[in-house]
Amino acid sequence: VTDRYFYESFDDRAELFAAAFERVVGELLEVVGDAARRATGPPEAQARAAVEAFVRALTDDPGRARLLFVEVGAVGGDIARQVRASTRRFAELVAAVARPHLAPGIPPHRLTMAALSLIGAMGIVVLEWLGGDLDATVDDITDYFVDLLLAAGAAAPR
Repeated sequence: VTDRYFYESFDDRAELFAAAFERVVGELLEVVGDAARRATGPPEAQARAAVEAFVRALTDDPGRARLLFVEVGAVGGDIARQVRASTRRFAELVAAVARPHLAPGIPPHRLTMAALSLIGAMGIVVLEWLGGDLDATVDDITDYFVDLLLAAGAAAPR
């Protein structure tokens, strides 16, 4: 793309990055949310469907993972707020999927902290895995994340 056409669409590279980042986040939220909604059965089935959709979406297009977990650190500025907002959106999805399977009365801040912790852990593991520094299969990664989600749910205050 020539400079002329680029600047007709974006003010600068940060704006291009923000648009690409938001698109990838939206696509992932849709894929994961759809998988969770379609899953039936016990909480493990719903967790497995959502996690596998997330891992496979990043495996099918490693550029997504690179954009979300690597390039974001190089952009800085206003993008940091956008990244935090996107992380919250993923955490809200995790919390919404988990809520019906947890005992009533869990303080909202506890559920938010748990969801944010799980999202952070998943990001680090996927980044290491896609970078070639973690010898695991898609099934290994999915099984681990499902176990982690179920353990977090089991540890929730009753």
